Amino acid sequence: MSRVARAGRAALPVTLTECTTIATHDTIEPDVIVVEYELAGTVNATGERHSARFIGVLTVRDGKAVHWREYQDTAALAAVLG
Repeated sequence: MSRVARAGRAALPVTLTECTTIATHDTIEPDVIVVEYELAGTVNATGERHSARFIGVLTVRDGKAVHWREYQDTAALAAVLG
């Protein structure tokens, strides 16, 4: 993990504890997949455990992710984080 990624994760108001893949979907583009996943963690300020579902659209070249778009339920996340 890069220094920037570590700093960004440290600034999160949640300690992530689990990532579960729900489904992966092939697309007509051979280097693009769609993944549905759920992140679980503990809200640092309250100690409460929550989870949220996400969708990621990944483009991969030469075995490396070169582009990532993520879609999330921002209203649900805001409700949990206040």
